[in-house]
Amino acid sequence: MLFGLKTVAAHLLALTALATPLSAPADHRAPPPIKPELLRPVALDYKASKFFITAETSVALATRPTAEVNDQLKHIEGLQGIMPDQDQVIVETLRTSVLGRDTTIDVLMNPNTRILQTNSLKSGHKDRYRLYRHFTDQVYSIKRFPKDSNEQKAGWQNWSDIQEDFYPTPEANRSLVVTEAEGLFYLISVLDWSKVTPQHAIILFDVDGLIELTMDFVGDTTLKVDYQEINAQGAATRVKGAVPVKQIRIDGRPLDPNANMSDFNFMNYKGAVNLFVDPYKQIVLEMSGDLEYVGEVAVKLQSANFHMP
Repeated sequence: MLFGLKTVAAHLLALTALATPLSAPADHRAPPPIKPELLRPVALDYKASKFFITAETSVALATRPTAEVNDQLKHIEGLQGIMPDQDQVIVETLRTSVLGRDTTIDVLMNPNTRILQTNSLKSGHKDRYRLYRHFTDQVYSIKRFPKDSNEQKAGWQNWSDIQEDFYPTPEANRSLVVTEAEGLFYLISVLDWSKVTPQHAIILFDVDGLIELTMDFVGDTTLKVDYQEINAQGAATRVKGAVPVKQIRIDGRPLDPNANMSDFNFMNYKGAVNLFVDPYKQIVLEMSGDLEYVGEVAVKLQSANFHMP
């Protein structure tokens, strides 16, 4: 059950001073300042088109009571899982679709952006289910694949080709607040713009090693938009024209300069991505960069629904 705006605010106001602050390793950029009580549940729909290719993305932000989330978290005997540290957990669901390839990602995190667990399901090409569960000293991964077409139709819970892995966390990094790239939508929704500096960074998990995601706050600009907004009371309006925005450029690199890992990928974007953010509504209005299968393209907001149950 998702909570309404007033309920979310009541819970998150109480945890602002309690939530563990984002942390950064020595000699690295400071994390962005956040205020979790700013969160407003929202559903965002985006679309990009180039030639005959259309890419669609949706993002839903909400909270869920810790008691409900605990039942969803993977538990392994002998390992200490990273657990919810407040009475509400941030829930972020992302869906992408391009060229018949669909991906759904569910992210569970603490209000300070520390990741608890991530599930992802890919379909349409090389179907795969994957779960990452974060423990204090390592990350557990399980992947499921269908062995044939009959099993594929039965749902991922019945896929029998299973691979399990453990990725140790170096002791020096265990105190870091590690998140996921998809968690950026939540982070932006709770940014404390009054304390933002020209550059910040967050730490992301990757099976090849931790990633430092730099966030360059390029500055103010204007952006032409055309989307439908539904406010918290359910009233719909069309937002069209040039609006003031903040531009943020994100890019990733290995936290360990000696690590061997593939190029940074954010929601199927390869390499650096430009985000254009409405600092008043705290939402991403547009993303631009090199999108997989499409090339250089801008993904634009089509609707923003703040009337969440």
